[in-house]
Amino acid sequence: MKKLISILLVATLALGLCATALASEDVGTTYAVSDVSITVDGETVALGDMRLALDVTGDGPTRAYRLHLDKDGQSAVEFAITMLDSGLCVLHMQGPDMGRTDLAFDPVVVLASMLQSGLDEVLYILEELTDGLESVNVVTLARNIIDALRAPSAPSPMQPGPATASMPSISIQGDLVGTILGCVGEPETVHTAGVDDGAGGVIPLPEDDYQVQTFSVDTETLCTIFDMLCIDGESAGLGEELRQLGFEYTATGTFMEGSQASIGHVGVTVEAEDIYASFSGGYNSLAADGGSSTAFSLNIVGGESQTTADDVTLRFTVSSGAPQGETFSAASVDESGLVVLTKMDPDDALDTLGETLEALAEDFLTVLSEPFLAAMK
Repeated sequence: MKKLISILLVATLALGLCATALASEDVGTTYAVSDVSITVDGETVALGDMRLALDVTGDGPTRAYRLHLDKDGQSAVEFAITMLDSGLCVLHMQGPDMGRTDLAFDPVVVLASMLQSGLDEVLYILEELTDGLESVNVVTLARNIIDALRAPSAPSPMQPGPATASMPSISIQGDLVGTILGCVGEPETVHTAGVDDGAGGVIPLPEDDYQVQTFSVDTETLCTIFDMLCIDGESAGLGEELRQLGFEYTATGTFMEGSQASIGHVGVTVEAEDIYASFSGGYNSLAADGGSSTAFSLNIVGGESQTTADDVTLRFTVSSGAPQGETFSAASVDESGLVVLTKMDPDDALDTLGETLEALAEDFLTVLSEPFLAAMK
């Protein structure tokens, strides 16, 4: 019973928190992740026909939230939550094998059960405490307190404290801020147009004035920064140790910000004896009708050398905009077909909820794994 109440209470709180967090958003918005692809050493698995989206529709207490995994432009698996005017909280779940199931519960009943359970536990503790106090001999207790107050206190012998070792003093000596700022280029305004292919493929670059900011950090700059670390006023020698290791480090970044688009590229490379590692990432963000679309690209290369290193690239797009196609709302719920959990036996209700969530998870994993299984054939 407590497990069921906890699950339903979490669902109620989640609905309330989502309503509060997105209260300032325009009603009727879809947030989506799409165009996902993973490339490992030249082999690519693309989830181009799949999209994970969250629809926020409706207004006020009956606002609805629908999380769905789309395939070929159609919802394949979905989970939604909303509140009806009647006060029932609805959990809508649908998948290709499980079909459609709409569960409901009364949050007032759930919260009342939780409060009653807590109150019963408090009363039980108070009852146990009362029973224990009734057996106390107050005369004996009072005598013991007075005897303790009248007894002379013996001076406690001085015990030598533990030997303490002085902690080393760590400090930064040098112009750290100036060194870091020296890595950042002067901002400039550039009027340009064309395309950019730094993340998620080639995208159009609207003609505009772009604020451009760059930075660059090399090995010597990094060693200089490490040389500023001192222990007890003396340099720790970390920068010199890096130089002796033949350590090569490069970090660069370029960011462009316009009124309709923004672009960013960052790259870090570390190379030493038998070690090669690099990380690069980028994003392209474009304003869209009623929202935006941002493509991200992350690349990690690592190994003993650049020619033998493993290469992994992840690409995906995050977007927001008006919902498209069929949406879910409180008005689309058929109250006559609801399975009301709070009207069932608690054990049966917990079994029903668990079986439904398990079936939904199986459908979700089945649909999501299809591209990976196809790539392995």
